[in-house]
Amino acid sequence: MQAVEDILHPMCKDAKNGDGKKPFDVFTESHEELVKAGEQWTKDTARTYIAVDSLVL
Repeated sequence: MQAVEDILHPMCKDAKNGDGKKPFDVFTESHEELVKAGEQWTKDTARTYIAVDSLVL
C-alpha cells in the first residue's frame, strides 16, 4: 500500500468512491481477513516453536 500511495497524486488520496470511502478505507476493509489470518498464523507458529523447544530441552 505504501508503494502505491507514494506514486499517487495527492488529490487521488482524498478522492472518495460512490460509497463515500477513501482508497485507504477500501484497502483496509478488503484486507481485514488477511490481517486476521496472518495474526493467527503467527500465534500458531509461535506455539509450535515453543512446544518443539520444550521437547528439545
